Amino acid sequence: MPGLADSTKILMISLAAYDLLTGVMSIPNVIASAFDRWPFGEFYCSINGTIDATCCCMSITLIVLMNAERYIAVTLPFRFPILCAKTTRNRRRLIASAVSLVLQICLSYFKEDNNQFKAVLICDVVFNGTVFRDFVLFFLCHTPLVVLTYIYLRLIKLSQNHAVMLNKCNNAGKRHQFP
Repeated sequence: MPGLADSTKILMISLAAYDLLTGVMSIPNVIASAFDRWPFGEFYCSINGTIDATCCCMSITLIVLMNAERYIAVTLPFRFPILCAKTTRNRRRLIASAVSLVLQICLSYFKEDNNQFKAVLICDVVFNGTVFRDFVLFFLCHTPLVVLTYIYLRLIKLSQNHAVMLNKCNNAGKRHQFP
């Protein structure tokens, strides 16, 4: 990745690490499907579900951050080195970690106490209440969707404006050519 900014490299490596951890955390579900019960116990079921949800959340957050960084690089090329400096990256990491921690607390608060994992093939962490469902839908689905849609629409509009300007420059250059 020699042509990428350091902040982009860090975001991509973090995304790969979270995606790898999500895959590794899914392996016990595959093993459990060979049995007629969840063989790893209630504690690991809770940990597995929480870490899996957190890794998915962090992957979504990192995708949004990568696209926001690309948007800044395209729309504000001279301010990009300042906006994506090391201190800013550290602040973003702190914010992403705080989001992850808040989601972990919410996951443990809204988890039901029923032991469904003992009777099914896979570990299934059940959450109660519509508050949690609405929270997850809003922050993990709708917010990234709106942010990414905005970023892509702005980038498309910007590229269309650049294409129009290039066409004008090319047409102006053809008029001033000597035969």
